[in-house]
Amino acid sequence: PAYGLLLDELAPGWRSKIGSGKDLPDLLADAISLAGIDGTDRDLDRLADRYDGKTLMAAEDERAAGRREELADMRRRFVEGPTLTLDFVRMNVEFDPGSVEALDTHGSVYPAMRLTDDWGVLTVTDGALIKTDWRSVVVPAPVNPSGTIIEGEGYTLEVVEGWTLVRGGREGDYGVGRTQDFVSDEPEEVSFSTPDGITIFGDYYAGRDSTAPMILLFHQGASNARAEYGPLAPRLLAAGYRLLAIDARRGGSRFGGENRTVAALEGDPEFSYCDCYTDLVAALQYASEKLGTEDVIVWGSSYSAALVLRLAVDYPDRIKAVLAFSPASGEPMAGCEPEPYAERTKVPVLILRPARELELDHVAAQAAEFEDMGLPVYVADPAVHASSMLNPERVKGDVEPAWARVFSFLQTLE
Repeated sequence: PAYGLLLDELAPGWRSKIGSGKDLPDLLADAISLAGIDGTDRDLDRLADRYDGKTLMAAEDERAAGRREELADMRRRFVEGPTLTLDFVRMNVEFDPGSVEALDTHGSVYPAMRLTDDWGVLTVTDGALIKTDWRSVVVPAPVNPSGTIIEGEGYTLEVVEGWTLVRGGREGDYGVGRTQDFVSDEPEEVSFSTPDGITIFGDYYAGRDSTAPMILLFHQGASNARAEYGPLAPRLLAAGYRLLAIDARRGGSRFGGENRTVAALEGDPEFSYCDCYTDLVAALQYASEKLGTEDVIVWGSSYSAALVLRLAVDYPDRIKAVLAFSPASGEPMAGCEPEPYAERTKVPVLILRPARELELDHVAAQAAEFEDMGLPVYVADPAVHASSMLNPERVKGDVEPAWARVFSFLQTLE
């Protein structure tokens, strides 16, 4: 058709010459020659002017620039990362084949799709890359890399039981795998001594990466490491963290289990909550000397939530961030109240409280004081006291919003 259109313009009688031994390209060449066009820049400019060439070229340049921007954006989202890569097991996908765009040698980008596999359901509304070998799909790294509903830029991933997101090869990247393939929930029991001669017992969860970020976990009053953090450890391990949870010198069998440190004490000595601060310092030292980590995230629960704020002030070069669940104050914390230390903290801090605790005047006043200091206070509802707000067995309700807030805070530290 193109030859015919050009010949109609340049040599209206060209059809009478069909069969003369010349094909369409030859006829067009003759017509161009007869039209006095010799291919010089002047002739080309004249022809371009005839068809408004400048406008056409400007439009083509604009289209090409737009395409380059689109490709650069797709490379940023699906190649340069950070990304979430989901390997196919028994994949089934629904998509519009008329809207697929090739992305260099990396694969094809599908603006919208619904993909199901053993690990769950991926619903895409703003682009996903299926790699050239059709063995995996790539989307931008998630906003909340934990839980059963994972959300990211232009997609939602529903993860089925038995599967979890795991850290990828690059910082900020994620993949997916069976929980038992990546994480061991069984801790190693450890012990170490404090400067005043107390033997502290704890649990070290190594996870699958010896260089992964470390979280030090401290329990609430009358409790112990295994009862409080045993149910929470799998979620943190699956998200790619190492954990050290200790039994402080003041605790008990609340929520079940035994506080091994208290059980080993001789003479039934009495300790205040403030006395337990030495245990936190010893745990920090143990993590550095024996577990090979120089900066840690500290996580406190009730009375220990107050103490971790002091720890961050005393050791700012070794504390990366603080999570404080229902930080205790008042007479039980006399001498180590959290507020003066919170005001001096230089590292990122997240305070978490159940909504029902804020009905108490002194708790509401403390929360307002923290916010005046610029420290975020997350209010969980439904929820119970301290770290137990993340345990569905104790909350008897939906704990996923609280977990999402925890992981969104942790993700800002990467």
